[in-house]
Amino acid sequence: MMSVFARAVLSVLVVATMAPGVAPAAEHTSVLFILDASGSMWGRIDGTEKITVAKGTLIQLVGELGDDTAIGLMAYGHRREGDCDDIEFLVPIGAGQREALESRVQALNPRGKTPIIRSLRRASETIGEASGDVAVVLLSDGIENCDDDPCGGVTALIESGVPLRLFVVGFGVGDDEAAQLACLAEAGNGTYATAASAEELLQALVRVAEQLGEPEEDVAGTLIVPASGSSQYTVYDAAAEQRVDSARTNTEMSLAPGFYVVQLGRSRQLVQIRAGEETRLGAGSVVVNGLGEGLYSVFDVTGEHKVDFTRTNRPIDVLEGAYMVTLSNTRRVVTVVAGETTEVVAASLAVTGESGALYGIHDPTGETKYEFTRVGKAIEVLPGFYSVRVGDRWIRDIELVDGQRLEIPEAP
Repeated sequence: MMSVFARAVLSVLVVATMAPGVAPAAEHTSVLFILDASGSMWGRIDGTEKITVAKGTLIQLVGELGDDTAIGLMAYGHRREGDCDDIEFLVPIGAGQREALESRVQALNPRGKTPIIRSLRRASETIGEASGDVAVVLLSDGIENCDDDPCGGVTALIESGVPLRLFVVGFGVGDDEAAQLACLAEAGNGTYATAASAEELLQALVRVAEQLGEPEEDVAGTLIVPASGSSQYTVYDAAAEQRVDSARTNTEMSLAPGFYVVQLGRSRQLVQIRAGEETRLGAGSVVVNGLGEGLYSVFDVTGEHKVDFTRTNRPIDVLEGAYMVTLSNTRRVVTVVAGETTEVVAASLAVTGESGALYGIHDPTGETKYEFTRVGKAIEVLPGFYSVRVGDRWIRDIELVDGQRLEIPEAP
């Protein structure tokens, strides 16, 4: 199944970067994502870190792209603080890169600055070598802070002959930041969209995708949601969130080509309806396995709509697609495949000692506290990046992986 978001953004979310030596893409539009992974992406929108929402958005898209689609990934600001050259081409543009891209997106840990123009300049070295169109879409939560004249920098690239099409989405930005990002898009022969919430981010990307997607024939497609029972699913217009129609599971619905959100129970997923084609939206399940003592929740990929919650080690059934899972106020994006169970193995962290003092687990910046308890007791969390505070002492740069049981002595 390919969602709306997927196919249309397929022609849109290509961000300007190809590493030297990367083979030219195929004749169709190549897709290269540039993701802002600067330190400010640990900021929160409606209680959820912007980086988590951005990861979910890209993973949802990539999971629905065909393996024959040429895609790539670039990020900046994710390795070093204060380094304007912290730009990395993570996945070379090419077909069959879906799993690699999802893995590299999950591993991003925002740290540094926002070198937008340097990223585009590096991209310009090879962007002209790609066969077929390359659309450039930048997802950023802030403005350029490494070059004085970003709009002039884009104009200079265009005037030098770089065939740049730059589409920019600003996520959680103020008026001044939005003005600069819009200027970048205009100079780059593209458009600008802004989003003040996770749901608006999805909607903004859909609107960008609709601008670049190929015109659909005026022929309806069909949607079917297979299920063992007989429940009702509802379809909404993806951009406007307006109800379109409802039907019983296992019953076909005829829809005009375009982007839709499908809801079954509390489970919600984006889909794309193609002219004359049938789209099937199946179901799978997700489970967070751990010590069996905590509650975990499943949200849609925006983190704004709760699907269900239960104790660890118990599965939750959902429609196939990307979701946000929470445990002890920590968050992680997961992808559910129809007919399969996606497992996340919780990690735990304990500060050991005899004082009985309080300690807390925070995001890497230390600004957001997720959970706290007393020394000698463990906190169960999802795999990810953290910092810990014990009294006045900070332990930084902690990465917990699936199933890890980390113990840190109270005294250094």
